[in-house]
This record gives sequence, structure tokens and C-alpha cells, in this order.
Amino acid sequence: MNKKYLLICLVLVLVILSACSSAVIQTKKYYILEYKPVKENNDLKQKKPLNYAVRVLDAEMPRIYDRKQIVIKSSDNMIEYDYNNLWADRLNPNISNLILTRLMRYNVFKQVFTDFQQKADYEVVTKVNTIEFIDYQSKWAAHLNLEIYLRRTSDNQFVLRHFSDKNIELYDKRIEHYVQTINDMIMDETDRFIEKTLKKLNSNGNGKSNGLRPTDFMTETDSLASETDSSYVEMDNDDTDFSSLGTLFVPVKTDPDHEPSYSIYNEYGKLIETAMMGQDVLLEPGKYQLKMGTNEKIEKTVEVLPRYKHVVKPEWGWLTVNVVDENRDEMDIRYELFDLASTESYGFGIGIKEGLGQKLQAWVLPAGFYKVVLNNYPFNTYTDFATIEVKEGILEQMTVVVDSETKRMLGAGKMLLDDLFAKSNLKNNLLLHFNANVNFKNDVEKNKFDFSSVFNVQGDHKLIYDAEPYYFSMKTLIEQGVTKSSGVDMNFSMDKVDVKNTFVYTLIKFFGLYARQDLNTHLWPENLIEKDEKKYIMIDIDNNADTLMTKKLQVKSSFYPLVSKTGAGFNFRVNNNLSFRTGVGLRHDVNKDYYIFDSQQGDYYVYKETKSVRQTGVEASLYGNIPIPLLFTDSKLSWTTNFDLLKPIDNDSKVNIDWENTFNLPIYKNISLDYRLNMNYNEDVKDYVVFDSAAFIRFTMIISR
Repeated sequence: MNKKYLLICLVLVLVILSACSSAVIQTKKYYILEYKPVKENNDLKQKKPLNYAVRVLDAEMPRIYDRKQIVIKSSDNMIEYDYNNLWADRLNPNISNLILTRLMRYNVFKQVFTDFQQKADYEVVTKVNTIEFIDYQSKWAAHLNLEIYLRRTSDNQFVLRHFSDKNIELYDKRIEHYVQTINDMIMDETDRFIEKTLKKLNSNGNGKSNGLRPTDFMTETDSLASETDSSYVEMDNDDTDFSSLGTLFVPVKTDPDHEPSYSIYNEYGKLIETAMMGQDVLLEPGKYQLKMGTNEKIEKTVEVLPRYKHVVKPEWGWLTVNVVDENRDEMDIRYELFDLASTESYGFGIGIKEGLGQKLQAWVLPAGFYKVVLNNYPFNTYTDFATIEVKEGILEQMTVVVDSETKRMLGAGKMLLDDLFAKSNLKNNLLLHFNANVNFKNDVEKNKFDFSSVFNVQGDHKLIYDAEPYYFSMKTLIEQGVTKSSGVDMNFSMDKVDVKNTFVYTLIKFFGLYARQDLNTHLWPENLIEKDEKKYIMIDIDNNADTLMTKKLQVKSSFYPLVSKTGAGFNFRVNNNLSFRTGVGLRHDVNKDYYIFDSQQGDYYVYKETKSVRQTGVEASLYGNIPIPLLFTDSKLSWTTNFDLLKPIDNDSKVNIDWENTFNLPIYKNISLDYRLNMNYNEDVKDYVVFDSAAFIRFTMIISR
């Protein structure tokens, strides 16, 4: 067994190390600037070219941009290099090739080339002063500062200069959107250069004019500002033939799963597809009608071009509404959203409890003013309401504060700068629970259920760090209480120490790696207390027997049994409320002076000391925080469940099962009705299912949060 244990531990370590290393090393992506004829300006195409030979030189650019890495600017005076998103080729010739291809496609000159061996009448000189991806405070843009010159070779004089400095807003953070926007910007500025060139050379005949130096143009502004809508983004390349297809992309501000879907209609009004926002949709080229947003109140016409991604400019806004009480506890209270101008209702929403894995749903709305109303009041109410303005392209996060007792609104508004409500990746909560309950359990004998009334105190500490892709939680529960059974004096019971440590590394949206370490024990010796004296035979591990007659029999010593569960493997998030894990598990039941009932021999009750057990095998667990709506009320029954299964690799060992369930029903402020049902099956300890059930009234005191 020891050899198997060591072997599995070694394999487990190697698997986790290799998985983590592969997860940390991100796949490098390479991007190109590629000529696409789909957006050519037919008005600039010439039937008869100008009678000149033109050489296109490689673009010039500062050293900070002349590199493989894509440059990211996150503040006024700081740039970063993205080592995972790279240019596939040097930008200098790549940009020049785009310009050369444009000149040839438009038939501007009789000859266009890059060869220095050929004689040229003019040269096209390109200077790229800035080419960077701007990522600043959740806003993104493509920034291009570009100069294009036409230089006469006979006297090396500049006869024309085009200058542009533009920031084009991006509606999605993905680099491929940035690359295609830069691609389009270069082509647009080349078109403007060609337009000026045709006007200049056609008006001057042979193009002769006073010689100009680059410095003569420094005060000239030919830029058309940044109003150009860079809607088309080059599609990703894969094995599919996209020669005749285009892509539609509707941007999101939150999780796509928490924003409404939208409908796509063709030009004849036929429904083509229902799609999720934030996901690429392949379509035949053509015009389409989109119906988007909450209740599909937003309509927009778009044109999809072949081999291009059309990124829809968000002419709408986003709104989330979070409901909390005066103690900052999240409240699952229902509210209604109205359009302030039309008085039309957009429907009902409900606050969430993030601790249960719930996420806020986002309203996608036309720009305008909206009214949030509580307590089923009508639109024209003068109480329990708040208004907020939704702007194009902006996510508004509204917080509504209610009285925990009356559910009346205390205040509402945007609280992004309020530290009191600020979200933190680290949560540290300490709660005290005071419980009064009645329970029954059969952990002594299979068919003997002991009933008792219990008064206990729980110290509940939770330390959670949640910053994707990392998640770590340490949950500690210390429970102490006293019991009064029928005919027996009050005694200490409900002695429990439970520590659960879990680490999750998310690789993709619903999949990742996990590692966990759980400990379960108790603080004080545990005794069986009877009304009358009974006869006992105590058999230790070495089969030594001792006879006793007593009312008080110690069956557990302090800290024993100590149950340790260690596991690592794969984590699957089924949904926001439920997760499934499977991997390699190690369980160690450390027992010392732990006696369990074995049999009855005449008047004697036989108890045997339990050996320590170590098991290694395949584990699976299901963990969830599931809200259950209740009819005719805004309250929800919260069900927390944790199912653990371990199949040891030893063929002689049975499956071990631990299933913990807690149901919580809020009654009044910090008072709730709770029900706990735990089931345990471990044949190496007991050959039957052990039930531990309790119903109790709970009062909770918040110590810190």
C-alpha cells in the first residue's frame, strides 16, 4: 500500500506540474496586415494611369514600434510589449506592400514597383510615427500616426504630403479587432493620399512645383478626426473556406451568458439565427436586420462583407442593478424597470447573492432615462424608486439599498467610487451563529436513533480570493454546544472543527484545475451518557479486552478521529451555482482511542477500537449553492450541498461517500430557519450509512466582513 501511495503521489505531482506549466505558458498568436479588395473605393480607380513610374519605399518607423511585439499603451507615458501577440512579419515592408497594392489596383501610375534597379519618376515615402493598441480604463482604441510623401527623384524634392493622426475606438478588446482596424486605417489614409496625388499631378501637368521639405508641412492638418467607424475586422483564419462568408460580432460589456440574445433577419424579414452577444456569427454577405437588447427594443441594419468581421457599434447602453441592505448584505428582492420617457415596463429583475454563485443579469437598453421601482409599485409611485441615465456604449452599475426589515428603499445610485460598496478580490468574513435545535443520529448503533435538544454556537470564518483565473477559499467552522437528552443531565456536545481549503485555476470558461485539503476533527473527548449504569467490554487494537460498568463511557479522545482529505484534478463549472470535480484523492482517517459499537454479548455492550485507515484512489465531488424560489414570496430557500466520493484503488475497499446538505430559509433580519442533513458511508469504519440530521433556529451576528 505504501508503494502504491508513493507512486500515485508522484504521478499526481507530475500531472499537476505539467498541467500548470502548460496553462501558464500562453499560446503565441501571429497577425498580418493583408490587402482586402472588398473595401476599395471605385471612384478612385483610373481608366488611364498617370504616365509616371513610381517606387514605393519600405515604411520608416521609430525603433520602439519596429519590432515583433504588438505595442500596448495603458497610460500617457507608458507602453508595454505583448509577447503573446506578435506581428508575423516586419511591419516596414508589410505596410509598404499594402500601399503598393492599392496603387496598382487603382491603376494610378503606369508602373509601380519596389526595385531600386528600375528608374522611377517619383518615390512614395511612408513614415509611421505611432502604431499602438490603447487599453485605458476599460476603453480601447487603435492609434495610428502616419505620414505619406510623394518625392520627385530628379531633384529629391517633396511635392506632396499627407498626414493623419487618428484614434479609432474599438468595441472589443481582442487583438484581431485591433489588427484589422489598423489595416483599414492604412488603406483609408492611402485612399486620401491617392486622391491628393491625382489632384496634384493632374493639375500641374508634369508635377513640377516648388520644392517642399517635410518640415514645411508640420503645421498642416489633413486628418479627418476620428469619426471613422472602423466596423470591419478581419476574420480569424482556420481550415474553413471563408472566401464567400463574412462574420458578425455584437460586443458585450459583461459576461455573454448574462446578456440577452439577439435575432438576425435577412433583407426579406426572415429570421436567420438567434445568437449570443460577444460571439462570432458566420453569415452570407448581404444586408441584415438585427433586433437586440432587452425585449429586443433595439433595431439596427448592418451589411456583412465577405471575409470581414463586422463589429456593430454599440448604439445602446448596459445597466446592472444590485440590491443590498444597510449591512451591505446582498438581497434577492424583486424590482421593475421602466422607460422614464414612454412609461413602458421592461420587466422584472431580482437582486442576487454573489456568495451563492449568482451573477447579475445585464439590461441592454436604448440610451435614455430609466426608473427602478421596488415593492410592486406602479410607474407613477413617489416612493421606493430611483432613476438613472443609460448612455451609448457605457455600462452603468446601480446599487439599491433597502431596509432589511421593511424592504423599503433607503437610497440608490452609482457607487463606483464608494469604498463601502467597492468590490474586492479578497473577502474575509467572520460570523457567529447561535442555534437552538433538535436532532437525531444513529452513529452508535444502526437501528438506534438518539434524539436530543441542542443549544450551540458556531464560529464561521470564510477567506476567499477570487481574481480570474485564480480562486482560493479557506472555510473554517468551529461548532460548540450543549445537549439535553431525555432522562440525562445536560452535557457538552456538538463539538466540531471543519476546515476546507480549495484552490482552482481556470483554464477556459468552465474548465480548470483544482487542489484541495480538508480537515475534520473535534476538540473535546466524547462520552456516551446513560440514565443507568451499563456493562461494557472495551477491546483495543491489540485485541486486549477491558470490562467496565459505568453511566459515562468515553468513545472518542480529543482531536481523534482526525479525517484528512487531499485531492487534485479537474474542475468543471456546470453553471454559476454548481461545480463538479474529479481527480486523485487521498483520505487518511487518523484514529486514537476511538471506539465504536460492535455487538452485544448478554448484558455486555462490546466496543472495539478503530484502526487508522489510509486510502488512495479516484475522487469525485459535486459542490453547489442552489437558490430555490418560493411561491408567493420574494424569499428563496438556499440549498448548499457538498457530495464527496472516493473509490480506493485497493479492490477490497468499498466506495466512501460523504454528503453534506444545508437548507437555509430567511425569516427576519438575521434570523433564519436551517435544516442540516449529512450522510456518511465508510465501510472501513462502519458498515452502514451514518445520518446526522438537525433542524434549528439560527441567529447570525456579523463580526467582520
